Amino acid sequence: MNLPEERFLMIKRVVQPSLPYSPDQMDGVDQTTEYSLFAVLEGFGSMTQSAPDHRLLPLSPGSVWLRVPVGNEKWVIDSQQNLRIIQVDFQFPLPEDEGTETEALYKALRGKESVLKSPTINMQAIEFTNDLLKQWNRLAEVDLSTLNHLLKEFLELLLKKERQAREGSPNAITRTIQYMEHAYTANIRQQDLSRIANMTASHFSYAFRKQTGLRPMDYLSDIRIRHAKQHLHCNGLNVKETAQQVGFTDEYYFSRRFKQRVGISPAAYVHIKRSSMNIIALSYTGQLLALGVKPLGAPRQHLANRAVDSLKAGIADIGDFYRIDLDAVAAFSPDLIVTAQELPHLEDYRLRLKRMAPLAIIPWDNQDVFGHLRQIAGILDKDQEAEAWINRHGEHSALAKAELQPYIDFSETVSLLRIVDGHIGLWAGKEFGHVLYQTLGLKPPPAVSLLMDGNKYFTPLSLTLDKIKSYAGDHLFVSVGDDPSSQAFYGNITSQSEWQELRAVQNNTVYQVSDTIWKFYEPRAISAQLQDAVQRFRSRRSS
Repeated sequence: MNLPEERFLMIKRVVQPSLPYSPDQMDGVDQTTEYSLFAVLEGFGSMTQSAPDHRLLPLSPGSVWLRVPVGNEKWVIDSQQNLRIIQVDFQFPLPEDEGTETEALYKALRGKESVLKSPTINMQAIEFTNDLLKQWNRLAEVDLSTLNHLLKEFLELLLKKERQAREGSPNAITRTIQYMEHAYTANIRQQDLSRIANMTASHFSYAFRKQTGLRPMDYLSDIRIRHAKQHLHCNGLNVKETAQQVGFTDEYYFSRRFKQRVGISPAAYVHIKRSSMNIIALSYTGQLLALGVKPLGAPRQHLANRAVDSLKAGIADIGDFYRIDLDAVAAFSPDLIVTAQELPHLEDYRLRLKRMAPLAIIPWDNQDVFGHLRQIAGILDKDQEAEAWINRHGEHSALAKAELQPYIDFSETVSLLRIVDGHIGLWAGKEFGHVLYQTLGLKPPPAVSLLMDGNKYFTPLSLTLDKIKSYAGDHLFVSVGDDPSSQAFYGNITSQSEWQELRAVQNNTVYQVSDTIWKFYEPRAISAQLQDAVQRFRSRRSS
């Protein structure tokens, strides 16, 4: 094979340095004229820079970076887990010919913004440098110009790929996730992850959350906690040993993070895994049932959910949601009690409940139905069941949206009212609004959209009859309580002139739906709501 001679770029040596390693140990390297390309073949470690900006950079398989000939760098490469690296030293003086590809490569490598100045992940580096080392060791049989040409092409490829990654492609985030999955036991900081992604800290944080739904350090905590569960339950390690095994240096901080992310303490998790899983649901009854877990008892309001009629046999009534019968709960000797943080009177119950069993307190307001399901699944190690349900719902949602195409103009607006106990409530993106706004992607009226811009899950807004018109859309879903007083209140409203003047009333696009399905926000209820919504739109057009 005839290759053009690389007159400027010249490999000087290819070696595997022993660790720990620093510039002071670079025997034979002229640090004022020679570059050094480093690539990690296997294992994990770190590069600590004491100058110029004092930082620790994580290293893992595929990490590759460049030392440029400036002569005043201070750093140390150290191994944490069987780290093996290859070092390629080469000379690359300033090309004489301006405007050439070689000059552009030279400037890119020397430039202050060079993406190769800090370790970044490129799995091709493993294959390339390993092969380069093998050929270097048999140099008598290989033309050096061939190796020089290959190095030039590889450097150009690295710069091209890392420039693309720095612009925020999903692959950049995926690389950081792969790094966390492999190196979760290491001391990883968010700035280390943003450097791997070649993004600024703020851009990385935004891009990571957009792709995963989580902040980077929360994602890392979840990886560590997933492994911690294995150590606690299957390997029999205590909390301190487990914390050290998964990358936490402080067992107390580990316990706090475990409880924040899972909802219960590590000790409570071990207790539950060794128990018979006798659970009382003060909240999240539907989420448990969706995971195949039937609680021993639940509030009577949960048992009124028609979407779980086929599953609620054997679930005891433990009192009103607003006043739980604690004696009834205690009589079951539960292994776990699950509740929303927002449960009425929880603070009055808390101490007594904690004496009965581990208490999992899960916030309701800052998560949607999928978040609730995943949180409950995390406690019970039912993550696969949760994801399977979510995926099935996604498939059903896509089919439902396609089925609606002939029956509704998606530029039309939709509003949701709930009428109960003499009150008119406007609902939005959560609970009543989830299926219509999030699942089906229907459009809220401008006034509702403005409220949702401020808070996607805003607290239901109490309306008077004369205010409904400001929030009413082209279509109006109305959930009315099944009790006689709510039904009578709704009947009175519909007879008033303010109601009769609504566009949806005049166009016959008001849909009265069952409160025993639409007021619940759990997996089977939103599936039933989806079916009901599609049927309402279909029947209106066909009537």
